Amino acid sequence: MAKCLLTDKKNFYKANLHCHTTVSDGADTPEQMKESHKAHGYSILAYSDHEKIVSHSDLRDKDFLPLTACELGVTAKDPDRIYPPTCHFNIISPTEEPA
Repeated sequence: MAKCLLTDKKNFYKANLHCHTTVSDGADTPEQMKESHKAHGYSILAYSDHEKIVSHSDLRDKDFLPLTACELGVTAKDPDRIYPPTCHFNIISPTEEPA
């Protein structure tokens, strides 16, 4: 028995749930990221810059939903390692504006 996960009876959205902009270490501004992603068919983009929660709700339009997000890093304290292990967490706010 075949299962069809994608049908023409549902709405589907192309999303990127993790990106970095010039707000942290990215090469493109939030506006440039929006235009680049829209040009490639994306309608949802989570702006998850390092350690900074910035709303980009001003970039919302009828075809584009910017999500407020942040990448948090937790680094182990290990003086014997040049690059200690780091865990990255990508958090996405349930609201447009950070709390």
